[in-house]
Amino acid sequence: MIDFSKILQSEETRRRTILWLRGTGLNAWSYYGLLEKFSFDQLGQFERIVCVSGGAAVFWLYVLSFTGHFNTAKVNQFDSILRRVMNRDGIVLRTSRALWLKSPYTASQYLTLLRELVDQEVSDWTWNQFPLRNFRVLTRKDSYSYREFGELGADGTLPLAPLIAIGGTPLTGQDIKIIGLQGVHSDFEYAPADVRRAYKQNLIARYPRQQTLIINTRLQLPSGAGNCSYVRLSTDRWPRLMQYVDYIFLFLGLPNNRYCSALSSSRSRDSYGSWPW
Repeated sequence: MIDFSKILQSEETRRRTILWLRGTGLNAWSYYGLLEKFSFDQLGQFERIVCVSGGAAVFWLYVLSFTGHFNTAKVNQFDSILRRVMNRDGIVLRTSRALWLKSPYTASQYLTLLRELVDQEVSDWTWNQFPLRNFRVLTRKDSYSYREFGELGADGTLPLAPLIAIGGTPLTGQDIKIIGLQGVHSDFEYAPADVRRAYKQNLIARYPRQQTLIINTRLQLPSGAGNCSYVRLSTDRWPRLMQYVDYIFLFLGLPNNRYCSALSSSRSRDSYGSWPW
């Protein structure tokens, strides 16, 4: 089992580590307890922190907590905010979208949700204004490619919250346009398997001396291919099933207390799985 407070207490270890937060489904709060084990300065010492979908949203919120723009008290209201924002259009419209094989929810709804959770001023921040420079948001690009956002030269003027919303929404739910952004971007977790493998292989090739720690909800693989280690981080025994349960509860507008319990459970844990270092 891994105790992050001990294994990653060394600055040298952090500087040779790439932290990759994969998608989570609706309930990303199991990642928050892990992030709380690191100070702001410690997070800045990782080679880079690559975030996908819900992983990007929860990391963004955690960093904003250091600036006083997000308070975890909002988690107590998260379920009611989620249902109010995402179901505002009514069940008839989202059912119609689902019957046409489209996402019942859109990127603009996700963006409204993010804005409800933080102070208004930070929801309009560009990448240049975000305090951590090693933060990256990974998206699917078009049908058979990917795009990693976060390089200040190319991406510094892009709005961050809309990119996180786009990166957390499937291709059929995209309805946000960002000036200067080429191609159609969406949730990386919905990219074809060969696209996901290509990104990982490229990451290994770009950073041959770094270790990549991939935090995800399903796979426990201490010694993966190349220099990658997969650590399963979920408060659920059956994560995939519970992701569907969360989605069904949201779709039907039913109260769901699992978001608060996920945060509470993640905070009480020090060990998450095996790690070879």
